[in-house]
Amino acid sequence: MPRTLSVFFAVAGCVLSVVLPSGQLLADDIVLTDQMHHLRQMEPREWSTFPEKAEATKLELNFEAKAEARERCLSLRQQDVKDNWTISLNGEQLGKLHINEIDMRVYYEVGFDIVKNGENTLTIECPRGRKADDIRVGEISLLDRKKRGLLLEATLELSVTEPLSNLIPFWQFDRDDVELDSGKIARSRYRSLLLAKRPQSFAVLNTLQWREIANSNLARARVPCRITILNADGSLQECLAESDKPVAVRPGTVYAANRPVTIHLPAGDYRIFAGRGFEYSLAEEEVTIPAGGVQQLKLPISREVDTEGWEIGRASCRERV
Repeated sequence: MPRTLSVFFAVAGCVLSVVLPSGQLLADDIVLTDQMHHLRQMEPREWSTFPEKAEATKLELNFEAKAEARERCLSLRQQDVKDNWTISLNGEQLGKLHINEIDMRVYYEVGFDIVKNGENTLTIECPRGRKADDIRVGEISLLDRKKRGLLLEATLELSVTEPLSNLIPFWQFDRDDVELDSGKIARSRYRSLLLAKRPQSFAVLNTLQWREIANSNLARARVPCRITILNADGSLQECLAESDKPVAVRPGTVYAANRPVTIHLPAGDYRIFAGRGFEYSLAEEEVTIPAGGVQQLKLPISREVDTEGWEIGRASCRERV
C-alpha cells in the first residue's frame, strides 16, 4: 500500500525568521518544511546505503495561505533523483524534479491563480515509476516573488583565463580574447602598444614579439570553461547566465566560451569553481554577494597535464556532473 507523508503548517500571516541557504525569507514567504525527506516510490530499495524503510512513497505538505493576484515561486532542495517525480500544488503541476543525483537547490514558477485562500496542498510523487528510486527532497518554501526576480537579486561577472604561453600556437590566438597584466605591462617595452588595447596595435606585432609577450606572462587568454556554483549548504545553485557568446546552463553549472560571463543568482554566500577538463587545474573562490550587488571575479587556470602528441579519440565514458 502506498504511504504518504503528510505535514500541515498553519503559517499564514506569520512573520518568518528562518534563513535558507540562498537569501533571507521575506515576511510573506512560507516555509513548508525545513527538513529533508526520504521517499521511495516502490520496493525494493535502490541501494543498501539507503535506510531499509523510506518515510513514504510520496510527500504531501498542507499549509495555510492567502490567495494573491501575483506570481510566486517554489524553492526546494533535491538529491539522488533518477526518475520522473512531479511537483503539484492544489492539483496543478508546477514541473518535475531534475533527473540528477547531485544535491541541488532549484526553483519553480507558481502562477498567480494557483495558491488559494485557506488550506493548500503541495504534492511530490512519482506516479509511473520504472524501478525503485530512493530520493531526498525538502527544505521547501513558497516565496512571495517571481522566480526570475529571485534569480536576478545578485550578479557575478566572471572571466576564466590561462597563461597565453600555454596556447599552441599561442601567437595565432584570437587577440580580442586577451587580458593584460597592467602591472607587468608598465615595465614592458611594449607598454604603449599593449595599453592601447586596439586590434590594430596587436596587428603590428610579429610572431617573435608576440612570443616574447606570451612567455613573459604579460597577458592571459580567456578560455572556454566549466563554472560550478555551490551555495552555503554545498548544493548546486540554480542561476541564470549570459555572455557575448552562447552559454549552456543547468542548475549550478555554466559552460562558457572564451568571453566574460555574467551570472545572476539569489543574494548569498557561494563557492565558485572553474576548470577546463582533467588536464587543467581547478580554480576556487568564495564570494558573498548582497541583494543588488555586483561581484567581479577573475579565476586563473593552467594546463597541468602535457597532452602534446596525444590523439583525440572517441571517449569510453561520459561526464556525469
